[in-house]
Amino acid sequence: MDHLSIIGASFVSARTLPPCHGGNGTAPLSPGSLQVILKNTSQAEHMKTMDVIDRVAEATGNSKADAKTAVETVISTIVEAAIRGEEINLHGLGKFVVKTRPARQGRNPATGESIMIPTSHSLRFTQGKTLKDALNP
Repeated sequence: MDHLSIIGASFVSARTLPPCHGGNGTAPLSPGSLQVILKNTSQAEHMKTMDVIDRVAEATGNSKADAKTAVETVISTIVEAAIRGEEINLHGLGKFVVKTRPARQGRNPATGESIMIPTSHSLRFTQGKTLKDALNP
């Protein structure tokens, strides 16, 4: 169950090195290799959308324009489903769920005046077992 799929490029996380990390998708990994990949990946302050597009293009062998379309389609599909209130379950990654916080009474901290805080919605992410196991070897 350690199989990960990333927009058409799939690899077995604990056994093979993905192309985006310099492998061909079939090179055997030593037990510590996944930790090295995660460590090298986490050294960057943060990953931007263009970084994801570059990795998808490299992993799939498609152009950056095709990868950009794929990444933007995935993101917009998730956003549209969230707007409709649907749960988004991405096997191997995790689950996105819209949580609704009901309207409630609050207080203005500056004046002490009672105010009504409107209903709000947020998108919550819960990591899947495969991701949790990869992050915590």
